[in-house]
Amino acid sequence: MSIDRTELKSVLLNDAETEIAERAMIALEPFVAKIETGLFPLTDSIAVANDQIRAAVELALKEEITLIDRISLSAGLFPKPDPVTVEFYRRCLHEYLLSDVARKIQSRLRELYGETLYKRGVFYYTEENFQRLLGEQLRCALKKAARQSEQHPKQWEDGWKEIFRAIQATLICYLSAARLNNTVVMTKLEPLVTIVHQNVPIGYKPYEPGTLIVFVA
Repeated sequence: MSIDRTELKSVLLNDAETEIAERAMIALEPFVAKIETGLFPLTDSIAVANDQIRAAVELALKEEITLIDRISLSAGLFPKPDPVTVEFYRRCLHEYLLSDVARKIQSRLRELYGETLYKRGVFYYTEENFQRLLGEQLRCALKKAARQSEQHPKQWEDGWKEIFRAIQATLICYLSAARLNNTVVMTKLEPLVTIVHQNVPIGYKPYEPGTLIVFVA
């Protein structure tokens, strides 16, 4: 599968100054390269240091991180006990995402940058064209990678979907800022863009202030 970088640049960054568009394309390239392979695997828990994750999220989301809780997409929250059925195990993982993840990354990004990025319909334009050019391919590549690495069939269906939402929201906000030539917002988001194709922060634990949940391979 080949993705036309020229089309991406001309559609997603059509209003950006030349230098800013080039900067954004460099940041986007690791995602495009992975999508082209048809697989979008995450990296293991040692690929991105805690300090790098903490600095990126604190800069982008303006929230202090005291603890990082890494969860494996392939292994789940915990090994499946032998007596427990796969169906029940899946339900446990599903309930975890419903009840134990608060203030998700995608919602927080919209809260912080929505007013700035919705100018002249830029955010909606970027969102629509991102979906058309990359979104569905990213979704399929994430799903396929999850299927190949999971220890039980469809064990973590909501896991890769949360990862997709977090990556998509980060990139759409970043590309919208680039189209507006807003280098201040770009600079705040760039460290987060750098890590989310490897390890993906998805939100916070509701009863543990400052504890960030991060998905890894």
